[in-house]
This record gives sequence, C-alpha cells and structure tokens, in this order.
Amino acid sequence: MPYGLAGVTRSEGIALRVGLKDRSCGHVPSFMRHPVRVCDGLSIPASDNPLNVKRRRFPLLAFASALGTVISWRLGDLMERIRRLLDTKLSAACDDESPGVAVLVERSGSERLHLTKGCADVANGTSISIHTCFDAGSIAKTVTGLCIGLLVDEGKLSLSASVRAFLPGLPDATSCVSIEHLLRHESGLHDYSTLLYYMAGWHPQAAPTSQEILEVLSRAPGPKWEPGSRYEYADTNYFLLARVIERVTGEPFGTVARLRVFEPLGMSDSYMTDVAPPKDAETAEGYAAYPIELRSPYEFRQTWKESFYPVRHRYRHTGAEGFRTSVADLATLGRELLEPMTIDPSTMARITTPTRVREDGLGYGYGLNAGMLDGLEFLGHDGMIQGFTASLSIFPEHRLAIACLTNREDIGAWMCRNAVLRDVLGAETTEEIDRLCVSGSARELRPGFYLCPETSGSLEVMVDRGTSRARVNGGEIQPIVFTGSVPGDRSASGGAIEVDCHGDKQSFASFDAQPVRCFDEYAGVYRSEELQTAFTVEGIGTGIRLTNADSARPSMDLEYAPTIHDFFWSHDPYPDISQLEFLRTDGRVAAFRYRDYDGDGREVFVFRRI
Repeated sequence: MPYGLAGVTRSEGIALRVGLKDRSCGHVPSFMRHPVRVCDGLSIPASDNPLNVKRRRFPLLAFASALGTVISWRLGDLMERIRRLLDTKLSAACDDESPGVAVLVERSGSERLHLTKGCADVANGTSISIHTCFDAGSIAKTVTGLCIGLLVDEGKLSLSASVRAFLPGLPDATSCVSIEHLLRHESGLHDYSTLLYYMAGWHPQAAPTSQEILEVLSRAPGPKWEPGSRYEYADTNYFLLARVIERVTGEPFGTVARLRVFEPLGMSDSYMTDVAPPKDAETAEGYAAYPIELRSPYEFRQTWKESFYPVRHRYRHTGAEGFRTSVADLATLGRELLEPMTIDPSTMARITTPTRVREDGLGYGYGLNAGMLDGLEFLGHDGMIQGFTASLSIFPEHRLAIACLTNREDIGAWMCRNAVLRDVLGAETTEEIDRLCVSGSARELRPGFYLCPETSGSLEVMVDRGTSRARVNGGEIQPIVFTGSVPGDRSASGGAIEVDCHGDKQSFASFDAQPVRCFDEYAGVYRSEELQTAFTVEGIGTGIRLTNADSARPSMDLEYAPTIHDFFWSHDPYPDISQLEFLRTDGRVAAFRYRDYDGDGREVFVFRRI
C-alpha cells in the first residue's frame, strides 16, 4: 500500500504508524554544472562527471562502486567526519547479504562521497550501486511540483485556476480548490491512499488505476474545510496535479517528467512508473519484514518467520508516488534545488518558498518542505512506500546535500540525515522529555489498553518496577506525571481516566471494563456507495471478521477484537491498527464506519447494512 511522508522524520528507525500519522518529510539536485575538485586537485568538467553518467564509462569507479567502496577525493574535514559517521551507521544497520542502503553526500559542488551496503536483489545477490533505482515514495511530489512550477513559468497554467477546470468529473464542491491549494496541501480533500488502501481494501499487487482513483474521488464529499485555511498532507493533492499536467500537456505524466526534469538535469537513471524504465535500468527489489500476498493478512502473517519478503509493487498511478531513482540522480536533483543551473533561479525561488509555516518550523513549497529543521535552514522531502524508504535533505548554509535510499522498511533513509544533523552539524536537537499528565494516582492506574470514544485515540499503559509509562496512538513511550485524585473509584471498575497530552485533554476508558457479549448481532453485509465496496461481517469467538466481497481487495480482511461500546480494533503488522465503530438505529446495528485519531475525515464514509 503506498503511503507518504509529509514532515521530517527525526527518529533513527521508523514507526509502524508513520505512513498514516507521523507522516514525515519529502525533496530534490543537478550535479556538476561547473568544474569540480577531484583527485589531487585535478578539475574535470561537468560533461565528464562520473556521477552524472553510467558507471560502465568509468571502469575504476565502476569497480569501486561494485565493492560498495566510498569514493572521496581529498575530502575536507566536515565531509571526512560525515564519511566516518555514515560508514559506522551503515555497517551497524545491515550486512552484505541483506537488503541495504545507498547514500550520496555532496558539498559545495566540489566534494562528494558515496556509500553502498547490501543487496539490490537478495535472491540473486546483486549488490547495490549508486545507479541502482529504488522507489522513492513521496519524493515523487518534488518532481510533480517542479513540473507544475515550470508550466506556470511558461504561462501554460495558473496557480489560481480551479482543479475542476481540468478535471470536470470531480464533485461540484471542489470548484473552490485551486492548483495552489493542491501544491500547498491546503485543499481539504480526502486522501485517496486512506480511502482505497486502508478502507476499501485495495492491494499493492492489484492496485487501482488512475481512472479508478479518479472515480472514487468523484464520488467523495468535497473539501473538509475551506481550502487555503489549513494544512493537511494528502496524496490526493499531488495525484490530481499529475492528472492536471497530463491534461495541459497531452502527454503521460512520466513523459512530461522525463522531458522537463530528468533529461535536462542529466538524471539518466530516473523514471516514473507509468512509462517504461530506461534501457538497462538497475532496479532494486523492495523488502518488508512480513509477507505481502494477495489474500487476507491472517491467512499467512500469523505464521511468518523473521526474514525479508519481496514486495513486488504493481501500482502505476503517479504524482504522489511512482518515482524510481538512484542516489546519483537524487543528489543531482538536490544540487539543482540548492544551486539552480538549469531551472530559472526565480522559478526555483517560488518552488522552494512556502506560504505557511507549521509548528515544526517547516512549510510546504511545490512538493518539498522548506524552513528550519533543528535550528538549521533546510530543504527536503522523505518518502516511504512498502519495501522502500527515501530521503533527500539539503542544508543551504553548509552547501550540503544528502541523498539516501533503502530497499527495506526497518531502516529509515532519514537515519543518515538525522545522524549528520546531530553528530556533525551540531543541530539543536536537545529537547525536554515529553510527559503525559494523568489525573489520579499511580495506584489507580492499571496496565493495559484504553480508548477515547470521542477521538478514537488509544492509550497503552505500562508499569515496570513501580514506574508508569504510556504511549498515545502507538507513538513514543513517555513517562507519566500524576496530578492528583479525581472523583470516582476507577481502580475497581477500570473506568475512565483523564490524560493531558500537550494541552489536549482526552478521557480514556479501559477495554477491561466491557462485558463479554455475543457478536452475532454485528453479522451481515455492509456497503459504501462512495467507495463502491462491500464487506461481509461475521461473528467469531474473539470478536468479528471482515471479508471484502471483491477477492482482489483483501488488504482489510481483518479480525477485529472488541474494545469499548460498539468499537472494535485490529492489530496487524500492516496497517498496524484499524478501528471500527458500529452505528445503531433504534437499538439495532445498522452500519459501521472506520475511525481514526488524526482527524483525516474517514468517518464520513459509512458502510450501511444491506
């Protein structure tokens, strides 16, 4: 299932929920447009740059790359420190026989190094090189944003134009959504990745076409709020922008990206998945830590063993994702963002300038984050899609670009950026430890799971050697601060507890407080007209099970356990946590809806009993 990252991921690894909740960062160079300092001070013009052409033209570099060797020509002190740091990180993260990592760092157009570790294809033992193509996930948005910026600069597109002027099949309510609203993630439109993959049960091995996505969006409600009034990251925005580009140019989006971005910048490895890859393209297989098959997860995931399983994506929809690239090309894209040599600098300034700054200090330009990251000026984007992670980070004041790609989910590509930020650039990363404030005392709080029925937020309480800790919505484990007793005897009933998380107060009820009941009353067939999807619900001993009427859409064929009232949730390696709430009419179960704590609006899609 594709999923995107919107902010900047600061953790070393990745959280299972990052795809939907902790959404993290996204970004873009053009390597050598001027002479660069290489071996013993010899200057080589851009046309002879070994990182800008295929390795076979440079046997020495090809040999070194095949060995996963670092290429560094008289590195300065800063780059040498980065080399040693990343060498240590990569050596600890993976071995030569497992899926791995490729990273390329460039500074000031005159110093560069790269490291590769692991296999592009585990079964064949193919090593990763700087020209190996990975799925870059949401960094595709950077390419889409660049194409939009170029069309605007040419006068072929207006930022104020309504998206319905190009896509009249969208609901009338989207007439107020402009091209700029889509670019800035301020449209308020529902996220198709959530609707199709996390609700309707579409599967990456039988993915929807662009036309099928458009049909779902044509039946969806209009914006959740006034467009332009707030920011919310959604793949729908950049999917629609790619379709607009196709209407304006009359060409497939992949062709437009090749002609306007990849070829002018010399990105010879890169392509979008809606067109054929370059001849002799080196491609990496993506790997997950669990099997991904076209059937119900419970038919095979419960018996998995620790290993790496190939993903084998079949999706071809582009704009929000669908970008295959190498670290050599990704660094080239970053170089162009840092020091535009092909794209007009005034155009690039518009592309990299946000209009709204988020609480994390970053804003969103045309397909990339821009602002302050841990006290340093930053441009970039992260990406994550099943089996792959990606990161492009640019630090203008240090003239530094870091491109990193992995073909495994357990190592976040942003690991390299975060390590350099903390250990080399001396970023302001020290923060006070977050604490959860709980009304009551330690003796009243029992370990276990709690749920907030108003927000669908979850709370997991852990007690170890008398110390209470908890995490909200599957996030980081945090210490608990108790703020005094509240009326009522919770300790006996497992009743509600009040939690203050950064000023957001919620009331959570313990799962253990609910009586055991029969689940047959929930059995039946439920259908959503907007999603054109039906599920059969059956009662089982531990709760309920959903089965999609369309056997080609099995991703949400999950078993759900009861929590509180008419709420159920499912724990699964992917999508990790899914929640349902059944709705009653005159006391009888009449419908269900998906619930989620992040306010993404999925609750408006109701599956009614038929």
